[in-house]
Amino acid sequence: MHMKLNVFAAAVAISLPAAAAAQMSGQDYGQQPSASPAAQEPQSSTALTRQANEPADAGQVKPATAADIKTGAEVYDPKGGAVGKVESVAADGVVVSTGTVKAKIPASSLGKSEKGLVIAMTKAEFEAAAKKAPSS
Repeated sequence: MHMKLNVFAAAVAISLPAAAAAQMSGQDYGQQPSASPAAQEPQSSTALTRQANEPADAGQVKPATAADIKTGAEVYDPKGGAVGKVESVAADGVVVSTGTVKAKIPASSLGKSEKGLVIAMTKAEFEAAAKKAPSS
């Protein structure tokens, strides 16, 4: 079981930065970048400054702090869909339960949005990964 959780945790830890990078670039997770020339032109420094001064988007994900990760907290996917709840918190990870499966993931795999905790997987992806992870 410990090996199963470690492999699953690694998959989750790898996918969160990818989703965050996609969000910051304005793309959907897993979407290929646009090949149009206009999309590849660099932005002016004025446009970048304007973006930096705008308020945070409601869906923007930031790293979750230890204070954010509490037993019973709801966990959402990047688009706001429910994934599950935090069942327990320990030094070696966070157990998230979907009601169907439970898996321990690193706390660093969780982000925080205005809605609550965020993981870079949908409920279906989370459940499939938990079921595929080898048991020890």
